[in-house]
Amino acid sequence: MPGRGLSGADRRVLPRERSFARILITLNGKAGYIADISPGGYRGLFPEPLLLEPGRVYDVEASFEELGLAAFSLPSVLRWSRGSEGAFEAGFELGAEVGKAGMEAFGRIRAYYASHSGAEARPDET
Repeated sequence: MPGRGLSGADRRVLPRERSFARILITLNGKAGYIADISPGGYRGLFPEPLLLEPGRVYDVEASFEELGLAAFSLPSVLRWSRGSEGAFEAGFELGAEVGKAGMEAFGRIRAYYASHSGAEARPDET
């Protein structure tokens, strides 16, 4: 899986695509969205703080109506989290528990944003 096993500095060179707040996610009953996406992970934004433990796998549920993707499970490892301008940000790496269907859906979403991105991808921050 891309990004797995790389140091933080090495992961920062992986391409990232910025989303447009259409990829909805739910974590611990709280709704948020994916703000940007990379080959092995993503940055989630939530309107309120969540009590999360770095290194732990969380069962994140994602959906993307624009591609017709109903809710699917996206087990993800929390790498970092922080408050940011009244919101809560969290960097996730896809967990080893992500099944084939989850990887295919994640790949479709990433491909969608890569093809619709007007700007060049920026370095990975997860």
